[in-house]
Amino acid sequence: MAAVSALSVEPGDKVLDLCAAPGGKSSQIANSLKGHGLLISNDPYLSRARELSRNLERMGVSNCVVTANRPEQLSSVFPGFFDKILVDAPCSGEGMFRKEPEVISHWHKDLPKQNALRQLEILRQAALMLRPGGSLLYSTCTFNQIENEGVIDGFLKAHPDFSLHPFSLQGLAPSKDGIMRLWPHRVRGEGHFLALLKRSLNNAAVQAERAVSRFNALSGKGKIPSEVKKILQEWVLEKVEADAVFSGSFVKLPVDLPNLEGLTVLRLGLQLCRFIGKTLVPDHALALALTPSKMISFDEFHAEKYREGQPIKIDDHLSGFCAAALEGWPIGWGKASNGVLKNHYPKGLRKPG
Repeated sequence: MAAVSALSVEPGDKVLDLCAAPGGKSSQIANSLKGHGLLISNDPYLSRARELSRNLERMGVSNCVVTANRPEQLSSVFPGFFDKILVDAPCSGEGMFRKEPEVISHWHKDLPKQNALRQLEILRQAALMLRPGGSLLYSTCTFNQIENEGVIDGFLKAHPDFSLHPFSLQGLAPSKDGIMRLWPHRVRGEGHFLALLKRSLNNAAVQAERAVSRFNALSGKGKIPSEVKKILQEWVLEKVEADAVFSGSFVKLPVDLPNLEGLTVLRLGLQLCRFIGKTLVPDHALALALTPSKMISFDEFHAEKYREGQPIKIDDHLSGFCAAALEGWPIGWGKASNGVLKNHYPKGLRKPG
């Protein structure tokens, strides 16, 4: 997670995690944002983006949009938009040979050069999306100079408005030239390369940034039924209102969200609830992101039975949607009726007993 630490994300930032799956770094970014600002987590491969979306849901992230698009598709929607961009680039993975020996079988002598061409194009598109004065962190988990210093040198020659910027990480010697290598025989972990780039702030760029800041409308906002507004306040302690409908779900949008038309979007802000038939049902993400009004505390044994998808016996006086909880932490919804909590844990997340 050194890459996110080097990027120094702060609450209120607009951040892009361009190659985000499976989601560990996006989760760390979301934690640094503390619910303020906007995170776009992207992976161009749909199956990986779905895994990314599920993992961010588990972490209770409410101010995130998950997309599955090529970098050039994103750059047409987000010109000069982001304060911080993370490019944890696909690479030859030499730094992972010790941890994952199977990676060795995919390596061949031309792979670093092939990857470097792709990495340069990813960086070129990322540069289009960074605001003047913003920071871009490029990282790999490989050792060779072709995909590391070579890519950075090539990028800087083509982008004179970018420069390397010094940074430091706790417990390590500071990087005075904006580049850091983590060697597995010197630190706990595998091999990594980090480079922190800054985009210069100039008058022309400032004008472009201001033009982008006005592009913040979202198509598809619609009228939200009063029933939805009322029941949401019965389910959670925090005040929350749905302000859009996405894929059949009522959602709370992140702030400063531009028009996403033309992009493949898997998750849009905080999914709150949806109608199943005539019944309004809370979304799993709602229990994890906010504080459910009614929680039923389970011991570890019954929490595991809940996560397996089983109904759980409870007190007879409870009714309606309640959150199952373990040591005070909500883990999902159930519907209480006649002394039984009917399980609403998502089927795709259930753990067979």
